[in-house]
Amino acid sequence: MRPGPPDGGRAPAIIPPEADQARPGVFLLQTFNLTADFTDQVAEQSVIAAVARKPELYWELADLLPPDAFAHEGEAWQQVAAAVESERPPAVPAWEPAADPRAAAERLAELLRQRLLAESLRKRRPGCRPQCASCGPARPWQ
Repeated sequence: MRPGPPDGGRAPAIIPPEADQARPGVFLLQTFNLTADFTDQVAEQSVIAAVARKPELYWELADLLPPDAFAHEGEAWQQVAAAVESERPPAVPAWEPAADPRAAAERLAELLRQRLLAESLRKRRPGCRPQCASCGPARPWQ
């Protein structure tokens, strides 16, 4: 787990007026998607591959990994989970399995917590408008 704020210490950047030569005196806020910053597709794939190759891992990791922990490979995880739970052999993807599946699963769980926190903060921001810099396309602020 990284120390510091969930956004990695980043904040919206204020672009000074001289950087926007077309509209002098206009300040812009840089837009970024907080929830997209907290995913790791390779870790998702490596956990799925490890569980598919060694199905008993599913029971060790299931409590750490709600379906939402898989932001990119949720469907693949659901297929492997369904196969293991119904005692069928899961399809084994071509992905490289995690060397340490528990550590990779804990990373995915932490990333999910960070995504949920970031989304909660975004929704609770006082005075947030649908098109403000944190919630949608960047807009000039005068």
